[in-house]
Amino acid sequence: MFFFLIEVVVAKQFRDLKFGDRYYFENGDNSVTRFTMAQLNQIRKSTMAGIMCENLDLKLVARNAFRPISEFNPLVRCDLIRKVKLNRWRNEKLPQ
Repeated sequence: MFFFLIEVVVAKQFRDLKFGDRYYFENGDNSVTRFTMAQLNQIRKSTMAGIMCENLDLKLVARNAFRPISEFNPLVRCDLIRKVKLNRWRNEKLPQ
Protein backbone atom coordinates (compact mmCIF):
# COMPACT_ATOMS: atom_id res chain seq x y z
CA MET A 1 0.00 0.00 0.00
CA PHE A 2 2.85 2.36 0.87
CA PHE A 3 4.52 1.97 -2.54
CA PHE A 4 1.19 2.51 -4.30
CA LEU A 5 0.79 5.83 -2.49
CA ILE A 6 4.31 6.89 -3.48
CA GLU A 7 3.55 6.06 -7.13
CA VAL A 8 0.34 8.10 -6.98
CA VAL A 9 2.14 11.09 -5.47
CA VAL A 10 4.96 10.95 -8.03
CA ALA A 11 2.51 10.56 -10.93
CA LYS A 12 0.49 13.54 -9.69
CA GLN A 13 3.65 15.62 -9.33
CA PHE A 14 4.76 14.87 -12.91
CA ARG A 15 1.27 15.63 -14.25
CA ASP A 16 1.19 18.96 -12.40
CA LEU A 17 4.66 19.88 -13.64
CA LYS A 18 3.75 19.05 -17.24
CA PHE A 19 0.40 20.81 -17.43
CA GLY A 20 1.26 23.64 -15.04
CA ASP A 21 4.33 24.80 -16.96
CA ARG A 22 3.34 27.18 -19.76
CA TYR A 23 6.81 26.71 -21.29
CA TYR A 24 6.47 22.91 -21.55
CA PHE A 25 6.83 22.19 -25.27
CA GLU A 26 3.32 20.74 -25.70
CA ASN A 27 1.47 23.49 -23.84
CA GLY A 28 0.18 26.82 -25.02
CA ASP A 29 -2.06 28.21 -27.70
CA ASN A 30 0.36 30.76 -29.13
CA SER A 31 1.28 29.63 -32.64
CA VAL A 32 4.51 31.66 -32.48
CA THR A 33 5.89 29.83 -29.43
CA ARG A 34 4.30 26.42 -29.93
CA PHE A 35 5.73 23.61 -32.07
CA THR A 36 3.71 22.59 -35.12
CA MET A 37 1.94 19.21 -35.13
CA ALA A 38 4.53 17.80 -37.57
CA GLN A 39 7.32 18.88 -35.21
CA LEU A 40 5.52 17.48 -32.14
CA ASN A 41 4.97 14.15 -33.90
CA GLN A 42 8.70 13.88 -34.61
CA ILE A 43 9.59 14.79 -31.00
CA ARG A 44 7.19 12.13 -29.70
CA LYS A 45 8.92 9.47 -31.83
CA SER A 46 12.25 10.02 -30.10
CA THR A 47 13.53 7.50 -27.55
CA MET A 48 16.40 7.58 -25.10
CA ALA A 49 18.08 4.81 -27.09
CA GLY A 50 17.82 6.95 -30.22
CA ILE A 51 19.20 10.01 -28.44
CA MET A 52 22.12 7.97 -27.11
CA CYS A 53 22.89 6.56 -30.56
CA GLU A 54 22.76 10.03 -32.15
CA ASN A 55 25.02 11.70 -29.59
CA LEU A 56 27.42 9.03 -28.34
CA ASP A 57 29.83 6.85 -30.25
CA LEU A 58 27.77 3.69 -29.74
CA LYS A 59 27.30 0.72 -32.03
CA LEU A 60 24.82 -1.15 -29.79
CA VAL A 61 22.24 0.03 -27.27
CA ALA A 62 19.43 -1.56 -25.27
CA ARG A 63 16.14 -0.92 -27.07
CA ASN A 64 14.72 0.52 -23.84
CA ALA A 65 17.68 2.43 -22.41
CA PHE A 66 16.05 2.76 -18.99
CA ARG A 67 15.82 -1.02 -18.46
CA PRO A 68 18.62 -3.54 -17.92
CA ILE A 69 19.68 -5.67 -20.86
CA SER A 70 17.78 -8.96 -20.90
CA GLU A 71 16.13 -11.37 -23.29
CA PHE A 72 13.12 -9.01 -23.29
CA ASN A 73 15.30 -5.90 -23.76
CA PRO A 74 18.18 -6.97 -25.99
CA LEU A 75 21.01 -4.93 -27.40
CA VAL A 76 20.25 -3.70 -30.91
CA ARG A 77 22.38 -1.99 -33.52
CA CYS A 78 22.09 1.79 -33.53
CA ASP A 79 21.30 1.83 -37.25
CA LEU A 80 18.08 -0.07 -36.44
CA ILE A 81 16.88 2.55 -33.94
CA ARG A 82 14.36 5.05 -35.37
CA LYS A 83 15.78 8.54 -35.75
CA VAL A 84 14.04 11.90 -35.45
CA LYS A 85 13.66 13.63 -38.81
CA LEU A 86 14.87 17.16 -38.24
CA ASN A 87 13.79 18.25 -41.71
CA ARG A 88 10.42 19.06 -40.08
CA TRP A 89 12.16 22.21 -38.82
CA ARG A 90 13.89 23.19 -42.06
CA ASN A 91 11.22 25.52 -43.48
CA GLU A 92 9.30 26.27 -40.34
CA LYS A 93 9.87 28.97 -37.77
CA LEU A 94 11.20 27.80 -34.42
CA PRO A 95 9.35 28.68 -31.22
CA GLN A 96 10.53 32.04 -29.87
